[in-house]
Amino acid sequence: MEMFKLSTILSGHHDDVRGVSSTNDDCIVTVSRDKTAGIWERHGSVNFSMEKMLIAHSSYVNSVTILKVAGNYYVVTGGSDKIIYVWDILDCSNPIFTLIGHTDNVCTLSSSSDGKIFSGSWDKTAKIWNNYQCEYTLVGHEYAIWDIIEFNNNSVLTASADKTIRRWINGVSVNTYTGHQDCVRALVDLNNGSFASAGNDSCIRIWSEEGSCLMELFGHSSFIYSLDLLPTGELVSSSEDRTVKLWKDVQTIILPATSIWCVSTISNGDIVCGTSNNSAYVFTRDKERYADSDTLKIFNEANANFAESKKTKEKINSDKLPGVERLLQPGTKDQQVIMVKNGSEVEAHQWDSSTNNWLKVGVVTDAVGQERKQLYEGKEYDYVFSVDLEDGKPVKKLPYNCTENPYTAAQNFINKYELSGTYLDEIANFIVRNAEGVEIGSNQTGGDPLTGGSRYVANGSDTTSMGSLSNYKDPFTGGSRYISSNSQSAARITQSSAKEFTCPKKYVNMESGNPSAIYKKLEEFNSKVKIQNSDKSFDQDEMSIIKAVLNKISGEESSGEDVIFQGIDKVVSRVMSWPIEYRFPLLDIIRLAASKIHFNGEIRKHLLAGDSLEVFIEKSSNIVSDYEKNNLDGIQARAIMAMRMSVNMFSCADGQIEIALSGQELLKICKLILSSSPNKNLKLAVSSFLMNLAYLLYNKIELSKDTPFFERLNVNQIELMSNLVELSSEFLNSESQLSFVEINAANTAQIDNTDVLLRLVNVVGILGKIISKHSHNDSFAVPLKSIKNSNLSITLNAIKMASESDLLTNTIGEFYITLYFFFIFYIFSLLIFFDFNFIP
Repeated sequence: MEMFKLSTILSGHHDDVRGVSSTNDDCIVTVSRDKTAGIWERHGSVNFSMEKMLIAHSSYVNSVTILKVAGNYYVVTGGSDKIIYVWDILDCSNPIFTLIGHTDNVCTLSSSSDGKIFSGSWDKTAKIWNNYQCEYTLVGHEYAIWDIIEFNNNSVLTASADKTIRRWINGVSVNTYTGHQDCVRALVDLNNGSFASAGNDSCIRIWSEEGSCLMELFGHSSFIYSLDLLPTGELVSSSEDRTVKLWKDVQTIILPATSIWCVSTISNGDIVCGTSNNSAYVFTRDKERYADSDTLKIFNEANANFAESKKTKEKINSDKLPGVERLLQPGTKDQQVIMVKNGSEVEAHQWDSSTNNWLKVGVVTDAVGQERKQLYEGKEYDYVFSVDLEDGKPVKKLPYNCTENPYTAAQNFINKYELSGTYLDEIANFIVRNAEGVEIGSNQTGGDPLTGGSRYVANGSDTTSMGSLSNYKDPFTGGSRYISSNSQSAARITQSSAKEFTCPKKYVNMESGNPSAIYKKLEEFNSKVKIQNSDKSFDQDEMSIIKAVLNKISGEESSGEDVIFQGIDKVVSRVMSWPIEYRFPLLDIIRLAASKIHFNGEIRKHLLAGDSLEVFIEKSSNIVSDYEKNNLDGIQARAIMAMRMSVNMFSCADGQIEIALSGQELLKICKLILSSSPNKNLKLAVSSFLMNLAYLLYNKIELSKDTPFFERLNVNQIELMSNLVELSSEFLNSESQLSFVEINAANTAQIDNTDVLLRLVNVVGILGKIISKHSHNDSFAVPLKSIKNSNLSITLNAIKMASESDLLTNTIGEFYITLYFFFIFYIFSLLIFFDFNFIP
């Protein structure tokens, strides 16, 4: 039988792909931590494109299954927001059913042949949904339920972090299967009266229905996340060790990602898997569906450049490894993996019998510290530090992998706990001091061909592992948090003025994106336009200009900025004649280009086709006209793109000019968007724009002392500030009240709009700081009056109420509670002072 080879790469998500499923040979569904699901349809024999994006979840989407009822297909998704959504695959604009009942992350979903939905959650329960109503709640496991499947048509099986498997009939537990040494994560029915299970102990077990362990399969070197069965009856598994395996150890497929979160089989015998590098991969045995040479080259280079910590391998003694001369000898079997010492590097190579060559599949990096990686929130890390920010406050967990940029890890930590950006350098320096991620004997960074970024390589050899304050049992994984051998107290990071409101030090950017995927989508739409009207499609020269722009964005060598500047305006103008649903890839390019490329003061000419920003947004997206006509089909996706593009315009001086000139109209667009029930992603984009606009005012008036900036543009900064205050305070008021409604309705400790709330608080804080410094200027009484008239005091009181709630405290962090109290006092002081002195 043929070995599996790469067929295609599905690139379109902006975060880990946590679940995959399929309806048939030509339709794949993926779900991601980027809070979306994607429906991919086949074009030709090989390639897929994301035709639909499902947006409703307010947090990570972690699970997916396909439901078939009366010949119709439905997509079912679940995630960290504790909600299950059911979507009609033909019309995914909105979910048709919402299933509420779980009180924590919905981490697994499956369905039965008779139309039932099975769900499992970190809340230690599983549920059986019949006709979209909860029929049974399965209670009995001690920790999270990681998988649930139908078994033998009359029962269900559940796998749990409590190391057990249970079998249930009509909601009653009838069997408990024990034997795994760690969390059980995956199950699959083998269709012969037996089933397979796998988990954190790296072992696959085959069980009889009665409970006997018939076989144990070893081969993975880390957690096993997922199992599935091919039409041939072969078992497939995916793991934290970068591999997908075909059993009984028939083939090992190595991928350029640390975590292979999920694997699923398609009816045509292909395999699709989702990974931690934001992509999904399809593998096939059919030569007609093999990947083309360009895609294969990207995949092989990504594998060759992948840096892997020794912690994902058994302990390696590099002195005993053979040299590169070992690669002159052929492999003993296809897919055989060996490690060789090449100078100061340790390389992994895999034998490809079809080409009779060794393929480099990774560089093994050295990670000094614990012998075993640490589990945190379902992912393995080289280090999980306990960080103490303030006396008397809870210790916070800081996860870090040695191949990760410490500034990225620090920023993620700041975002997670809603901390001040002024902590960034101190946290990053702490990581560098206490973790070692040196690629053996090398001080050079390595480019990631999938992202265009660089792998961070730290210098120095001293490693200090930071301990935690006490033992803690993780209720979701059953593991213990890391305690260092030297029993140090938690690391301390302090800041002298934590209680003082501090303005942000830079603009917010929305720069995540995959240039390669964007280009492929643009090529696809260009082909469709060419069929409909060849005069409107891009020719080869114009596609080359677009490629040059994307290369520049990715940091690769391009044809030169002259080429970009001479042609991009024509490309932008031409796409305005395309159907509106085909325009978003180019708008995505403009979004990235606005923050990545310096346009020498001519951003309007090159990126906006000569129009002002608000005119360009309307021409490209029809936002205002469609909102006014109540034509809401697809409008939120277009509005998200327009607002993200506007957010990135603040990155350069000429972009700031365009923002200032269009500021009043853009605020009107924001108000229109906010009046039409925007989703979480759109709210975040709007609040980011408002925060950047506030910072622009602060930057010009307070920091650069360029007060004439707005005068030179004939822009009334006081009117702009007043309208910004009014809109932001209204937005803040509605969002804070929404949070309390959710708390009262769901009795939950998680609030999903804290990112938006904090941006809006920053807006009012920044503007309050400007006003307070210009209290002698009568003109500043106008925006202050807007603050008073907008019932901001109600909003601030709501925030105060929230800060007194244990529920919100757990969500936004102790630091911001202090900030809120200070901020409330600060603003009310202003209101009292100006009420008597300036406001009639």
